[in-house]
Amino acid sequence: MINSAGVDTQLSGGIANQEILNLSLTTSAKWINLSTSALLNMDWVESVLETHSKRVCISLDVADEVLTARGSGVIVGDLWKSLNKLEAAGCKRYVVTENKSDGTMIGPNFNLLAKIQQKSSASIVSSGGVGNLSDLAKLRQIGIDGVVVGKALYAGQINLIEALDTCYK
Repeated sequence: MINSAGVDTQLSGGIANQEILNLSLTTSAKWINLSTSALLNMDWVESVLETHSKRVCISLDVADEVLTARGSGVIVGDLWKSLNKLEAAGCKRYVVTENKSDGTMIGPNFNLLAKIQQKSSASIVSSGGVGNLSDLAKLRQIGIDGVVVGKALYAGQINLIEALDTCYK
């Protein structure tokens, strides 16, 4: 499906070991998102970034500045310590989800995103919480590079054409 999509895609969800990463790298997905739980093996993540930093990004699922894998609820560690290690390893892109706002349409955690952006040289993608066009405009205003919008599109809160216009004007 990815290979025939005809648009840039990202592959995400459960990519936390070499076998799944190798399969993911055979697709034409522009970005492969390593799951937050992959950070439990930071040595492996660092080696992946050494060889695939142009294509691999890191999912940062955050709850109260603690990295917490959404699927399992496993606590991975302190956001800021992990971010420092990932920066040193050359990570070029993060997909940041504040677990409390994901799927709520109450707005992303703008303060958290701004703090991560200040401490990182990487591209930041916000995932979760977007509920209206104002959220998109504010993400753009604070310099966030991309956004994942889900529930607001499905619920009809945001029109895709208007969202794209807001992001690219």
